[in-house]
Amino acid sequence: MLFLHSFKSFKALKYKIIVLLLLLTHLGFGQSIGVRAGWNFNTISGPLEANESYGYTNGIHFGINYGYKLSHTFMIRGELLYNQTGGRQKFDGSSYYLIYTPEKTVYEKGRRILDLEITTSYISLPITAVFQPWKKVELFAGISPNFLVNPTGRGTVRFYSSEHPTEIIFKQSLDYNFYKDLALAASTTNTGFAKIIVDGEIVNVPKIVGAYYQNDLKPADRINWFNLSAVGGINYFLNKGFFIGGRFEYGLLDATDNSIDYTLEKFNDDFSINKRADKDIQITFQASLGFRF
Repeated sequence: MLFLHSFKSFKALKYKIIVLLLLLTHLGFGQSIGVRAGWNFNTISGPLEANESYGYTNGIHFGINYGYKLSHTFMIRGELLYNQTGGRQKFDGSSYYLIYTPEKTVYEKGRRILDLEITTSYISLPITAVFQPWKKVELFAGISPNFLVNPTGRGTVRFYSSEHPTEIIFKQSLDYNFYKDLALAASTTNTGFAKIIVDGEIVNVPKIVGAYYQNDLKPADRINWFNLSAVGGINYFLNKGFFIGGRFEYGLLDATDNSIDYTLEKFNDDFSINKRADKDIQITFQASLGFRF
């Protein structure tokens, strides 16, 4: 009898849920499913050192979305996106470099020229409120939780010693995987060494280095695994289904972990990293082409 009672209760609950879903559907003014893809223009904004700058990089985005109309002009929309962001970091000025020899670590002062393109790929879940003032135009704004999946960096660094200009001069390629690279490690793709002279001895430095080659420890990954951004933009419909759109995303959280974010101008006297307690903000402009059913 208990089983029969439970079954009847479950059956009644099931019918109530179905009725509720049908009621919500009829109370609403329609639903839509869509896809969109396009191009990203990204940069990073935050406090800069004297010889540092950030430029723009390109990326892509693509994904699906679902919208529920609450009226003829107002909709709530959720999306699932793959979203490539990042920025281009440049530095050219007085700096330092840690050179590792079999006997000791040498703190060398000189000029560093850095050109690093950072790519941060996220799974993004934007939730936006959409207002349609005219038939072919949508305005929207909301928030986007972003989950980091593949942070990498590519570029070069050149170093010219100010105290030993003819003995310590070299160029390295940067091949960063911010999740996998280890402290003091060269890149896993390193294919050789450059020779320099330190205190009269020949020292090999790797031609390709990883993200934490200049760090004596790695307390965390440089790029934070979660970010939250404010989003806003406009869509214009070319016909009933196809649309073009523009979107602006502004990061609300620090994109980098301060425990591993360090200055390029100087090291501490004990060769430990000089940390930067600043807030690096991800900024992205999106241009999209989409279709809505």
